Amino acid sequence: MSQTTSTLESMKTLLFILWAAAAFIPAPAWAMAKMPQLPSSGSVSEREQKPLTLEDCYQLALKQSEMLAMKQADIEKTWADFLAASGDLIGDGRFIMTDSFIEPQGGSSSSDSGATANAFRTERREKKFVISQPLFQGLREVAAVAGAGHLRKQREGEAQRARQVLFTEVVEAFYAVLTTEHDLEITQTILALYEERLQDLAMREKIGKSRASEAINARSRMKAVEADAADMRGVLAFQRRLLEFLTGIALENHFLKETDGENLPDPDDLDNYLSSAGRRADVRAAYHASRVGFQNVV
Repeated sequence: MSQTTSTLESMKTLLFILWAAAAFIPAPAWAMAKMPQLPSSGSVSEREQKPLTLEDCYQLALKQSEMLAMKQADIEKTWADFLAASGDLIGDGRFIMTDSFIEPQGGSSSSDSGATANAFRTERREKKFVISQPLFQGLREVAAVAGAGHLRKQREGEAQRARQVLFTEVVEAFYAVLTTEHDLEITQTILALYEERLQDLAMREKIGKSRASEAINARSRMKAVEADAADMRGVLAFQRRLLEFLTGIALENHFLKETDGENLPDPDDLDNYLSSAGRRADVRAAYHASRVGFQNVV
């Protein structure tokens, strides 16, 4: 019995020691601290947006366009074709220098001079310039060299016309986004006015100065305007994606800024435009293409 009592006393002593150790040992600070707040992404309107003008969009579209890059490569290839045709026309030129070493013969003498001395020389050097041109070759190259100027001007005109068409596409996409955004703002203002109108009709209906049909009629008109606003948002999303495709950048962190048009020149008369139609880039490119075809350059 005394042995059992001593065992219980020792267990109580051990539990007391463990409890005291747990009470006096300091807990780690991180267990009592709060979790750090996650960084908020923020909406697009909360982040700083950068202005994007029409000129900025056009410069971005010039860098993004693969067609213009291909046109520029064609212009550079024209000069390479001209050099290749010129080389084929002129032919292959080579400068050859030959050194010959001959073993001395037994009957030769160092005192010989003139033709005899040259005949018995042990070292000889021969220099010659050789131009080779195959027969009946070079007619195509002659035509290529003659039409190289027209070919280059044709490709330059096509590249200029491609830049003009790209500018037209950027202008249409840019102002389509601006117009739709402006119309959507007006529609949102109309919806806000309808909300105020419905609240006013509800108050007037409570005091008996308005009928329920007036509120129903106003609400039906507001729903029609909401449908128009939803349609505008869909059109605006498509137009923004088109402008992003042309410029190669996302418009989430940018807003379109319309430049001042006071410095733009006034439109000219129609007769002046008609008289200058022959100086258009595509017309000049077609003319030079006809000259290239006349020179039989393929």
